[in-house]
Amino acid sequence: MGAAADLTACVGADLVVRAARLLDGRVVDIAVRQGRIETVAEHSDMRPPGDVSVIEADGRLVTPSFVNAHMHLDKVYRCRWWATGRSASTPARAWRAR
Repeated sequence: MGAAADLTACVGADLVVRAARLLDGRVVDIAVRQGRIETVAEHSDMRPPGDVSVIEADGRLVTPSFVNAHMHLDKVYRCRWWATGRSASTPARAWRAR
């Protein structure tokens, strides 16, 4: 993945995601070629060539595909029981009593 001032460095891209917000708050344009990120550039009003597919992110957050964006940090999976760590949790008490 390279960094560029704008999307002119992205020759041969199949897809451009425009105005995507990264986790650090920056708004960027992301060029993708053959399913891989090729270039991440500061967002600009420049349009990619007509044969490139474009997704207008409009400032929406983008995350890497390996991120589990839905998780519960208060849950622990033990012995096929979900235990919340609260004393009222019957499965958790049953497991601890063993």
